[in-house]
Amino acid sequence: MHDRLNLEQNEYQIPNKVSWITNSKMWDTGKIIPLFGEQTLNTLLQIHPVAGNGPDILCWKPASNGKCFAKSAYKVLATEETISRPPAGVPLQVVQILRKVWANKTIQPRVKTFAWRLLRLALGTASRVHRIVSAINENCSGCGNLEDEKHLFFLV
Repeated sequence: MHDRLNLEQNEYQIPNKVSWITNSKMWDTGKIIPLFGEQTLNTLLQIHPVAGNGPDILCWKPASNGKCFAKSAYKVLATEETISRPPAGVPLQVVQILRKVWANKTIQPRVKTFAWRLLRLALGTASRVHRIVSAINENCSGCGNLEDEKHLFFLV
């Protein structure tokens, strides 16, 4: 949803959460349209609310109690089917490197996490942050060139 968020608008106070109208099962369109637009609202309206008067909660289907904990998430991620099938859009070379990094017991977890973020293009570089918040300059503060992973780690 964050890529649909309209941060350019300045007429509307961004609420802490966007949810149902109190005591109903109807989306609060007055909050959704200014922040996300009509297309997102139409997508949300296609989601059918659950019948009943119980609290609106998130439920983790793989766990018998419906609650997500690290242990149940790990079990889902560690299934043979998940491990053997690489994520969509990730080059096979990247998947192979990441598997070796995660399997290595001598590499510290923070280094593994950094490697994962670097190889999956998930670091908060100026050019990536600029796509979400246009007020952030996409250029390197040191030299003025476009700041991406290649620039930060191989060109400077």
